Amino acid sequence: MARPEASVSRTKGFEKLGKAKVGAWVMAVLRVRSACEASSFQWNASLRIRE
Repeated sequence: MARPEASVSRTKGFEKLGKAKVGAWVMAVLRVRSACEASSFQWNASLRIRE
């Protein structure tokens, strides 16, 4: 039979891992989003210059 302390610490470890993964995913999404906005802004600026 497994000790309850071990299972509790294991679930807490999983929670930490999950939060870290979510945080990394959110940061990646925000980074991609800001990069897309920056590139679209540059694209719009270059189009205005051509006109």
